[in-house]
Amino acid sequence: MTARIFRRWAGVSAALYIGIALNAPEAAAVNSWTNQAVAGFWQESNRWSLAVPPLSSQGTIFITNGITKTVTINSSTPSINRTINDLTLNAPGGFTNTLQLTNAGTVTPLRIVKNFTIANGGRLLITNSVLSADGIAGGSEDGNSYIDGSVTVLADGSMTTTNTPDNNDGTLTAVGNTSSGSLTVQGGSLLPNQLYLGVESGSQGTFTMSAGRPTLLD
Repeated sequence: MTARIFRRWAGVSAALYIGIALNAPEAAAVNSWTNQAVAGFWQESNRWSLAVPPLSSQGTIFITNGITKTVTINSSTPSINRTINDLTLNAPGGFTNTLQLTNAGTVTPLRIVKNFTIANGGRLLITNSVLSADGIAGGSEDGNSYIDGSVTVLADGSMTTTNTPDNNDGTLTAVGNTSSGSLTVQGGSLLPNQLYLGVESGSQGTFTMSAGRPTLLD
């Protein structure tokens, strides 16, 4: 009797494990900017590897390919394309990739739910627009904002990196995380959570305030 019960439960357990493996959620597909033109708009489907603009259901959004270019988010960018999970912005040596938020308004931000990383060759400009990074940690994401490129907040622009109530309290904004990064505010507003300059050994972070207002949230 004991042996039969053991074999029966072993079979049930094996079936259960197989069912769990088969039903495990797939990782969200990443979406990469693939167009080689020197300028384009975030909402243009034919610029992206998934043939659709960024969405919250996707994985990391990458703007990292060669050719110096500017990708623009503006007032014509639909709200549905302004919430993403992760953003990585950089460029190969000798090139610069710029993400420009220009006159997108202050009502609907570009909302980054988890991480954003601006590495070498990456440049972010914010004018009369809002970028909000929630910093929600989970899985392989630590919720931090890394700036090893450059970020400039201009007139009527705003950047907020914070924690929503259920977030990891340790999330930070690192300017110069592993190399050299700069954060400049010229007439806009900055609300960072735990702002660090020059985090890793040999890195360098520069924060410049020529106009506007910074507010430390932690």
